[in-house]
Amino acid sequence: LSGLEGETLSWGSMPSKDVLVFVDIPYSAIGVESSYAMLEYVKAGGGVLFTGGEYSFGKGLYQYTILDRELLPVVCTANMDVRYAPEPLALEAGPDFGELKASVDWSANPKVWCWNEVALRPDAGVKVFLKAGNRPMLVGCQLGKGRVACLLANHRGRGEKDAPA
Repeated sequence: LSGLEGETLSWGSMPSKDVLVFVDIPYSAIGVESSYAMLEYVKAGGGVLFTGGEYSFGKGLYQYTILDRELLPVVCTANMDVRYAPEPLALEAGPDFGELKASVDWSANPKVWCWNEVALRPDAGVKVFLKAGNRPMLVGCQLGKGRVACLLANHRGRGEKDAPA
């Protein structure tokens, strides 16, 4: 975990943060102690965002850890979970997008080429905020007083007409 100042963020300092963001981070870099502390941090009202990538979720070895069992709104299903589309998939509002109360200009037609393939946790509280085709891309859930979200899009891929992927 790293703080805004580039210093290491210990599990003990989590409560002083509004949200923790993990960008393509493997479980080994988070660690057992921090994972259990993160679960308590969220239950007490904290927020966590995990993004997809080559070293998160499946290949990041989250499967069978406390993150996979109790924290994430998704369940890891395979170690090699990064998938690639032959053509870019349009990113669009999911069925629960309205709950975000966000205004989005979709005219840029955002697309994704790569994503982490996971299963949604079989819980009625899991929300799908963004999707690409039939694939969930941004999912979240309430856990205690806090929230957890997973952006399953991966940073790999080509952009179109000088636009980033």
